[in-house]
Amino acid sequence: MKTIKFLLLFIFLLIYFSLSSGFRNQIDEQKMKNLVAFTKLYGYIKYFHPSDEAYEVDWNKFAIYGVQKVENAKNSDELIDILNDLFLPIAPSVQISNQLKMLSLIYQKYFRLIPRV
Repeated sequence: MKTIKFLLLFIFLLIYFSLSSGFRNQIDEQKMKNLVAFTKLYGYIKYFHPSDEAYEVDWNKFAIYGVQKVENAKNSDELIDILNDLFLPIAPSVQISNQLKMLSLIYQKYFRLIPRV
């Protein structure tokens, strides 16, 4: 019962501080994008990647280490480099890239070949 009360108090405080304007001002937009990208990739690889390396990882320690690495990436290119450094040893078949750059390359490769009418 004591554990449930503590858990509820923790959740309440977490929600309270996350909704307060002071907390939102402390985390800038790029840091938030970095953390969201890391946590999404972390979840995908932890739960769905079929490699032996992913099975052997201490995921709690990796989460702390990964957040410390990605939170100060200054732009998306630096974030991609950090994510590749973090996840390629664990999931060698994963390809991390900037979607906008990839779409631009695909467009240039395939659609520029179509003659204009």
